[in-house]
Parts: sequence; structure tokens; C-alpha cells
Amino acid sequence: MNMKKMLLLLFVAMLFVANGNAQEAVDLGLSVKWASYNVGATSPEEPGGLFTFGTSEVFQGRKSPGQPRDVVVHTEDYSGDPKYDAATLYWGAEWRTPTKEEWDELQNSCKCKWCKHITSTGVKVKGFEVTGPNGNSIFIPTTVRRYGIYQSTTPSFFGKHREPCLYVYWFQASHHMAIGYSQSSTFVPDAYGVSVRAVTDK
Repeated sequence: MNMKKMLLLLFVAMLFVANGNAQEAVDLGLSVKWASYNVGATSPEEPGGLFTFGTSEVFQGRKSPGQPRDVVVHTEDYSGDPKYDAATLYWGAEWRTPTKEEWDELQNSCKCKWCKHITSTGVKVKGFEVTGPNGNSIFIPTTVRRYGIYQSTTPSFFGKHREPCLYVYWFQASHHMAIGYSQSSTFVPDAYGVSVRAVTDK
């Protein structure tokens, strides 16, 4: 690794760690507490860092035709493993990326209202206001164009050949779709950067 790349990664790590130190863990009345904003963000309206799908690496952009794809095969859940989990790597051992079961709990136990937030600079950001059973809430914004694409750490299998993949939590702004899942196939990692909304155990 050359010096320029090392310094860049060090700067990104310091930024994410600093944001994590100021992060609020919101108790929604669920089995875990949810972060008030994304890893790498400084407010709930920001997408934060975009990571290569299934890794803790900062997304470097879509690969050109013929280049190797950034595909990481997972056969076990990696939540809390700093080698792959951006939340744990940048914010510390108390934070981790949610599992599919924890995203399911958020979706099934909370009220999710489609809304727009206005940032301090006047930018309109669409997303879901998620209110838990105890009345506390968090905002989950779109992250890539009109989509909200978030990592889960739970592996699955895709297609007739049962290719390993991961569940991804997503929604599409233009269609006002309810939050839900897709069993992501291997083309996703080199097509998009994926945001991370962290959780911490109670």
C-alpha cells in the first residue's frame, strides 16, 4: 500500500471514529439500540460513508468492464467482526452492523412514515421516520440517488446455483416503497456503495 493511500485511509478512519464518539444510541423499545445516524455521517440526513458490499472497505466506485469484481463471500453472519463490519471497525466494539433479524424487528415492530427532512443548507432529503413502540424515533435517509441501500450481515444464497450473498435492506424513493429486503446477487458489490446504520446491544 502506498503512502498516499495509507494517509487517506487513516484520515477516513479518524473521521468515522470521531463521528462515532458523538453518536447517540436511540432506544426504540426493541432488542437493540439504533444509531441516530449512519456511519461516517454527521447528521441523520446524511448518507455517511459508502462501503463495498459485505466489507468494511470504503467504496471506490464501480469497476470497469473486465476488471475483477469486489465480491466477498460470506457463509456466516459477520456482525461485530471488524474485518468486515464497518460499524465495529470505525466506531468500536460496542457498535455493529445489524443482522437481518434486527432489520426485520425494526420493520415489523415500528411505524415507518415516508417524509422529507430539510438540512441546514436547505437540501431536501427523503427517507423514513421510524418510530418505535416506546415513541422514540430515528430517520433513515436515501443514500444512493433515489434509493436507500443498507447492509445487513446475514448471509443467504441466490439463484439456482445457490451462490452465496447477503440480505440488503432497501427502499426506493420514487415509488414510495415500503422498507424491505432483497437477496443481493453478486453484481451489487461493484455497482453501489452501501450505507451502514449501526446498532448496539442493550
